[in-house]
Amino acid sequence: MWPTDDDRALSGRRILQLSFAMVPAAAGWIGMAPAVAWAETQLRPTVTIDGSFTDNVRGSAKGTEESDFFTTVSPGINMVNRGGRTRLNLEYELSADRYLDAQDLNQERHSLTALGDVEIIRDSVTLDARSVMSRLVNNRTNAVSGV
Repeated sequence: MWPTDDDRALSGRRILQLSFAMVPAAAGWIGMAPAVAWAETQLRPTVTIDGSFTDNVRGSAKGTEESDFFTTVSPGINMVNRGGRTRLNLEYELSADRYLDAQDLNQERHSLTALGDVEIIRDSVTLDARSVMSRLVNNRTNAVSGV
């Protein structure tokens, strides 16, 4: 089905609304530019590779178990930013499971963790924020992995 003229107009209005919503955020970032210039930022890439063997890959009933070997590869990046009154720690990781025989159980998981604080009034008021987001991308057969 092709988009209609109404769909295109609605999409254009949404883009315009989003751009107006981003103006205050951009102004805030520009206003913080002098503070960020004093910040120290460290980026650290990470990679983890794990191999595992299971004697019951699908969690089946006794007597119907299947064994399999799977590998989990987890690349990621960690960013730590410290300024005069601010600290920010972001960590992203993608974990990909690959099974030797039960390939319908292959899956990917995304995870983003953010921790930050800003000292609003020196030695008195601090704003602390934490957030964790994750996403599991299942395969098309909706098979359930043992991980």
